[in-house]
Parts: sequence; C-alpha cells; structure tokens
Amino acid sequence: MFTYSQLYRYDWRLAGKAPVARPSVVDTLKNMGHFPKKEEWITGRKGAFESFASNLDAGYLVVGELSQFKVWDWSVPTEYRFSMACHPDWPHTNELRGAFDFFPYESIWNASEYFDLYGVSKYPALVVYGRSLQVAIGGTEWLAFNPAIALSLGWSLSEDGLFRWINSAGKTMVESIWWQDGPMDRQPPKNNELTGEGWLVVVSQEAQLSILHHCSPIVFMRAVKRCFNDNNESFNDFSIDTLAWTN
Repeated sequence: MFTYSQLYRYDWRLAGKAPVARPSVVDTLKNMGHFPKKEEWITGRKGAFESFASNLDAGYLVVGELSQFKVWDWSVPTEYRFSMACHPDWPHTNELRGAFDFFPYESIWNASEYFDLYGVSKYPALVVYGRSLQVAIGGTEWLAFNPAIALSLGWSLSEDGLFRWINSAGKTMVESIWWQDGPMDRQPPKNNELTGEGWLVVVSQEAQLSILHHCSPIVFMRAVKRCFNDNNESFNDFSIDTLAWTN
C-alpha cells in the first residue's frame, strides 16, 4: 500500500514552515516609482552591491544571501542577489542562470536529507543551496549552512528553527531565515508594485571565530543579476565581486 509521502514526495523539514517578514537589513529596490530606461537599469546593477545584508541587529553575521525582487511592470524587472562565504579558489561562474550556478548545488539534494547531503563535503563553501524538485509538500528552494562544516566543528542540528545548529551548551551557532514580502507568482499588472522573497544564513560571532580558526582562508563572494522580459525577449546581465571575510 502506498503512503502519502511516497505519492507526493513529502519533505518534512520544510512542510508547515512559513516565511517571516523581510528583515530590515535586507534592502528593497530603491527609486522604482519612476522606472528608468531598461538598459540603464541593467547596466547600473553594480550599485546594488551596496544593498547586500551584512549583519542582523542581534549581532549575527550573514554568511549567505539569496534574495529576489520583482517590480510588477509589464516587463517584470527582476533583481537577484547572491552572496556566500567560501574558499578563495571557488570559481567565478561564466554564466549565471540562477542560484544553482552560484552556490554549491546538487539536483538530488532535498531539505529532508539535509543532515547527510550526498557529496557535500567536497564543496569549500559555508552555505549550500537546494531546490527540491517534484516535491508537493515542503518543496521550495532553500539556503543553509554547509552541514559537513557544522559537523566538523562539533555542532548539533537543532529540532527548532530552520537549519539551525547549536553548540554543546545549546547556543545557536548558525541558522537560516526565510522571508517574503508579497506574492512572487502572478500576472504582472502595470502598477509598479514591488515584491520580494529570499533566504539569509547567519552565524553568531562565536561561530565566526570557530569558522575562521578551522576553515581559513575565507572570502565573501557576491553577485547581482538583473533581468526583464519585453515583447517576448529576455534581457539580463550580472556582476560578481569578492571581499575579505574577517571578524
């Protein structure tokens, strides 16, 4: 007899979870009331590097960000922000179709198997990306701390929170924040309304010290992709930069 999970590929780790409101540290798109010329907006994407989240008010530091913003003009201007702490040898991609080209990613990864992701230890990055395919319940893209690194630091996966790891004293070392600011899938009315959705992976200051001690050298890689669709034509471009990641 088939079970519900066999029929629908139920991913228990994300099923029943809901996004929170957009954290204040995640900047929305600016000056979009009067949309500029499309080519100018595409080529002006480097200005968006100033909008990356770096830390939370509670003192946690951002080690990974996946953010998407849409302006509901007919051409649906869209901005993606990707960032992660990783080894300096992590390659810059020559093509940025989506998050799977930027973050460590395997198509077989599902959130339900997060503790023991296949082959994850080969990726020298602090975060991993998943896009649960053919999952009816709990199926969404996600961004989380690299479980192989968390285990090497002696942390334990918590039953609370999203991809939260704790130390032996029960203190939160790292966790993910899933946020949403309005619906992301709909037909584009021409009203220039702005919506967004994304993930942050954050670490405590204590966790950062442990990471730097055991995993150096580490850099912080960032990318911005902007695109829009107009008269059935797609236009997009992206930029990548790399910064030092220190305490």
